[in-house]
Amino acid sequence: MGDQKEKLSSKDFVIGTVLGAVAGAGLALLFAPKSGEDLRNDVSQGAMKVMDRANEWKDSVTDGELKERAYTLSMDLKDKAIDKTSQLTKKVAEKTEEITNKATEKVQEFRDKV
Repeated sequence: MGDQKEKLSSKDFVIGTVLGAVAGAGLALLFAPKSGEDLRNDVSQGAMKVMDRANEWKDSVTDGELKERAYTLSMDLKDKAIDKTSQLTKKVAEKTEEITNKATEKVQEFRDKV
């Protein structure tokens, strides 16, 4: 399920980026004072650049670069969490033993007085 959600959100990102770039380029060209032929050439070149960029992003997402990086980072975080948990468990065990020993001593002192 996670892979499907990841693919969907990567796909949505690429689609949104392409649509935004096309809309921005189109508006910029429409408001620029140029002749019809120059405008058509600019639109064509802009569309080619957008398609090239979209293909690059698609390739990087499908090649798994981002997925691999996320996996590596998550494994590093997992290892750190395990290490910290282990350290905390050890400290809690030490403190528990220390408190138990002190309590036992106090109980023994109290019994000796009575």
